[in-house]
Amino acid sequence: MGFIDVLPQRSVERIRADEDDARADEREAEAELSYATSEREKTKAMVEVKKQEVSTIDAKRKLAEKSKQEAEKVTLEAEKKDAERHKQFLERRVGLHEAEVDRAKAAKKLAETTLRALELESQLVSRRGE
Repeated sequence: MGFIDVLPQRSVERIRADEDDARADEREAEAELSYATSEREKTKAMVEVKKQEVSTIDAKRKLAEKSKQEAEKVTLEAEKKDAERHKQFLERRVGLHEAEVDRAKAAKKLAETTLRALELESQLVSRRGE
């Protein structure tokens, strides 16, 4: 009793070409993952610097308020608002980089899974040939 071919058999050359494409996709996803991770970490560091800047400005503002320097207090309040807005912007960028990391991880997993499927298909073709 023979087996019925449910899926048409592809040539070994075509499977190898698809495997090469999957390997290239995997390398590209790894590079994107590395870049996105690096950018995320740099942006997180920038957020921390901005937090320190906000804290420093706030301390100066409180000192100006104590010493009744109204013009200096108003200037520092404006600087603090600007620094807080910049910090919020950087926090949103961290979120963007996190999404890029997630996408790169998914692309890498897809390439790995595709490569595994192609390896299994290649094994099937060789078994059918026996």
